[in-house]
Amino acid sequence: MLSRREVIERSAAKSAKKFLESVNLSDRVVGTVKNITDFGALLNLDGMDGLLHVTDITWGRLGHPGELLKVGQQFGSRCA
Repeated sequence: MLSRREVIERSAAKSAKKFLESVNLSDRVVGTVKNITDFGALLNLDGMDGLLHVTDITWGRLGHPGELLKVGQQFGSRCA
């Protein structure tokens, strides 16, 4: 018997595997901002979580990522 949590985790693992198989270095990927922290933003990348570090958000000085990003906003970046 499967629990609801196991079903969700398996589905997320399938989505993450599919995403990782389809993305290549230097591809531009778009994610949705899930959360903003002092050190960057957490993005949802087709069911997989990714960290966008504060130094990757802008070339200029930034006091807090919340100055440029909002939860729910789409953000595109190149894979490194």
